[in-house]
Amino acid sequence: MEHEAFIPHTFAAVRRQIILYLFLVYALGTNAQEHYCVDRIIFEGDFRTRPALLTRELNFKEKDCILLDSLSQYLKVAEKRLFNTQLFNKVQADTLVQADQNVVRFYLDERFPVFPKPNLEFADRNFNVWWQEQGAKLNRLNLGLGLIHQNVRGRREELGLEGQIGYTRKFALSYNIPFLDRQQKQGIGASVAVCRLLPRTIISSLASGVCPFMTVLRPGLTPVIWVTALQKQP
Repeated sequence: MEHEAFIPHTFAAVRRQIILYLFLVYALGTNAQEHYCVDRIIFEGDFRTRPALLTRELNFKEKDCILLDSLSQYLKVAEKRLFNTQLFNKVQADTLVQADQNVVRFYLDERFPVFPKPNLEFADRNFNVWWQEQGAKLNRLNLGLGLIHQNVRGRREELGLEGQIGYTRKFALSYNIPFLDRQQKQGIGASVAVCRLLPRTIISSLASGVCPFMTVLRPGLTPVIWVTALQKQP
């Protein structure tokens, strides 16, 4: 009887030992996974964007430790985020060791920040009104050309200039600062537009596009308005 009672207790003890062994193997295996600890992040190449704005876009920072198996994916995500700023033609990331430090290096090929912005629009509500009711008169078209600088001072600040001739004559200037505070969460934009709607002169916010919400003033007056708007950055 004593021998028969001993057998179940033995099996239970062995089972507990097996479970404990498997748990220890799993725990030690998990903790033993290698990490890549980022000591420094550097940027190289032909660019003038401030490094502080670049590190803001990354999905990791210095002193972060990343699973070695996930490092390649982390670098691909970081490359995509930098490329999506629309400031670069090419972004490449790699890792190296400098002075016994793990370094993540980004090579950047910055695109030319100034580009033209042509504009052709109707003075009327849409094409059908212009074509059918106005007889497709060319003097009811607006033809404009703008220049946009996307990276003023290397801070992703945007400067825009626009001139327009035709039914609505317009000259516009805009400036946008995406990061105004130290936390880089708030920005501000400003614009000024002077418009002449034949035969009257009007004024409006540049944000409306073609001076649609207008205040009619006396002929010959060329007023200016300055519009500001706070913007929260993602």
